[in-house]
Amino acid sequence: GYELEYETPPGNGYTILEADTASTSITYTHNGLTGGVEYQYQVYAINMAGTSLSSTAVVGLTMPDAPTLLVVTQPATSGIELELSWTAPANNVASYQIERESPVGGGFSVLVADTLSSTTTYVDNNLTNGLTPATLYNYRVSGINPSGTGPVSTEQDGTTLADAPTNLTTSHVYTAPSDIVL
Repeated sequence: GYELEYETPPGNGYTILEADTASTSITYTHNGLTGGVEYQYQVYAINMAGTSLSSTAVVGLTMPDAPTLLVVTQPATSGIELELSWTAPANNVASYQIERESPVGGGFSVLVADTLSSTTTYVDNNLTNGLTPATLYNYRVSGINPSGTGPVSTEQDGTTLADAPTNLTTSHVYTAPSDIVL
């Protein structure tokens, strides 16, 4: 079998994870870990003669936890756009993946595969992403680190502003000295 030890953060001192796996299997799953945290491991082989020296230590980084508090707002003074903001997970997020769904219930697609930034805001608009007026959109966000893309946030939706009226004309109809009819 094998004895497994881990430490987090690396350099903090090892804790025995499994005193003896009582198995010759060379894989082990360490469950219940915190997202976005580095864990360092070393392994000892155990046989009837005793316990070997430790293996070379290896470091693993868990994927980030899901972002929280996703908010989608329509700026009152802008064109057709929706602003997204969220709270970052506690540990090791390098960037984010943003997904959008429209119509709601129609299935999500990746809007931005990797923001290449740890910034916790994003503006989705009609110029770069084809938003349409007076439409409901649903969003979710995932954190990314070197271990991969973590779980998605809760979903939040927002509706874009309607198009501004067009072909507005005035007519000069006398109803009162200071009235204009639209």
